Amino acid sequence: MFGMLKKQVCPIGIDVGDDQIELAQLANNGSGLTLLACATRNRPGDTSAGTSKWQRWVLEVVSDAAGDTNFKGKDVIASVPPRELFIDHLKMPKVAKSRIEDTLLQKIKQRLPFPAEQALLKYMPTEEDNVLVTVMDREKIDRHLAVYEKAGLNIASICIWPVAVAGTYVKFFGRRKSDIDAVVLILDMAPKYCNLLICRHINPLFAKTIPLGTEDLADNETLSRFMLELNACRRHFSSLYKKPTIERTVFLAGEISNVATQNALATIARQLELPALMGNCMAAVEVSNGSGQIERRGSSYSWATAFGLSLFSMN
Repeated sequence: MFGMLKKQVCPIGIDVGDDQIELAQLANNGSGLTLLACATRNRPGDTSAGTSKWQRWVLEVVSDAAGDTNFKGKDVIASVPPRELFIDHLKMPKVAKSRIEDTLLQKIKQRLPFPAEQALLKYMPTEEDNVLVTVMDREKIDRHLAVYEKAGLNIASICIWPVAVAGTYVKFFGRRKSDIDAVVLILDMAPKYCNLLICRHINPLFAKTIPLGTEDLADNETLSRFMLELNACRRHFSSLYKKPTIERTVFLAGEISNVATQNALATIARQLELPALMGNCMAAVEVSNGSGQIERRGSSYSWATAFGLSLFSMN
């Protein structure tokens, strides 16, 4: 899915979150992937997520990136904040293909956080007649598109985080022959939340955002809440899929220097009772010459979604 052409520059991947924005651009130099440029900005403390002021901050950040000569071209692939992506898991309805989206929407419309008539629904068939459903608010998508237009960027696609994270896993951490059929539990750790993905290689099977991140896990009570959420996801997955068995856990995170957080991640790995891998995207990619100063050490960001977004068009 992510085959690369020689010396091909990928679009800029822009991972827009409530609390930070990450931008990354990868390329194939003929022998492998390199990181051309990256940037990250934290949300100002006086700016609330989702507000008009927050939208102006997003515009300012992406406009600065457009003017950064380390980034090549104006093509971008972006995501929406996880809180703006509604995800559900349903059985594939036994209706004509032309009616599938409408049927799925009828099943979930009462649970949507916005009017059903504003819904943009997409679905991905998975396994055992299951389907992963994602829904976004058309009005909010239009606002995001307007940001990139005002910044002078060409938005090639809005890509959802489960697809981006699966792409990053496959490209950097799932390259062995034995990984092709393996079902893995990926925990993409951010400071304020965790994107949980269960996938078989490139194919997402289950996805959910847990509103607790690395900044919360040092507290034992919050760590217990995180494990409750995590175990609930595993039970839900087991109720949907009878055959697939999760074989290992992959933590996607930057360098975790806080000892309490390190201990919390180790506790999570032990309680899951699965082999665990710590994946650091920055450590897994070469840095291109002439890319400017990219500080890889000490980066606490995962970069999984931003990297996957940049790679998305290479399928």
